[in-house]
Amino acid sequence: MEIEITDEKPMAEAKIDMVGFKRMYKQDLDLRKAITQNFIAVNKDKMSPDTMLQYAIYAVDWGLVLDRLNEIDKDEMVLKYVGIRFTDKTEYKPDIVKPTEGKIIIEPEIKDGEDIIIVNSFIGCFEFDIKQYLNWTTFNFGRKNWKTEVVM
Repeated sequence: MEIEITDEKPMAEAKIDMVGFKRMYKQDLDLRKAITQNFIAVNKDKMSPDTMLQYAIYAVDWGLVLDRLNEIDKDEMVLKYVGIRFTDKTEYKPDIVKPTEGKIIIEPEIKDGEDIIIVNSFIGCFEFDIKQYLNWTTFNFGRKNWKTEVVM
């Protein structure tokens, strides 16, 4: 697999007010609300703010951010949306669930295409951002239909 960054500059940039995020999240433990209410689209020439927000919600490793929330002393998180092109990327698609055999069958697909990697200033490690992108997209089961074996 090969990943190539397609532009010199990020295609978009956003900020999350971490002071407001921490206060709001600790108050009612609503992660989506805390992200949404503290999200600011800064450079939005090539992406809509709604799309940027969806990437911020789903492509950032919020588990790690919450785990390190009290350790990291930054007032804002900067998210840079970096355009990439990939070749020979393996993604796994759900195929069939066989409950009577206790099996789930998953099929590999080799893909070429374009996507976006979120570079997160809160973590501060580009290798982690690539790992997070691969974790988020390799097993992309949320938008797929599973087949279920029915035994009669």
